[in-house]
Amino acid sequence: MLQRNTLTGLTACLLALAAPASAQQDGRSLLQQLDQDHDKTLSWDEVRSVVHNGFAALEADHDNTLDSKEAAKAGINQKTLRAADPDHDDPLDEGEYTKLAKQRFDAADRDHDGTLSRAELNSPAGRALTRMLRVQP
Repeated sequence: MLQRNTLTGLTACLLALAAPASAQQDGRSLLQQLDQDHDKTLSWDEVRSVVHNGFAALEADHDNTLDSKEAAKAGINQKTLRAADPDHDDPLDEGEYTKLAKQRFDAADRDHDGTLSRAELNSPAGRALTRMLRVQP
């Protein structure tokens, strides 16, 4: 059973990374790809591994950080990059990137139930998160 859940999770992550980052895809398609428990919402646990894989896909120069050019591929502008970098060492490390994703997740969770519905994913805060989740290798 654990192997099957692991494979399902890995499949969802691969689908999220392979998904084209087009405006035509909405919260519903992301929900279908990542909703491992089929409850029609995304929990932070369902999102977290995709964030991890997205960081790895963005991190092209293998220095374990994202510079402004790499971060821009996830829809992170210069102002957001500076705000997400509390130690002001310029690039984002994976912890800072994950924290930014969690902040975006929490901002999109308008009803504060710990999950994101399709409507919440389609909100401005939800779309900011989905840009981070649709990173292409």
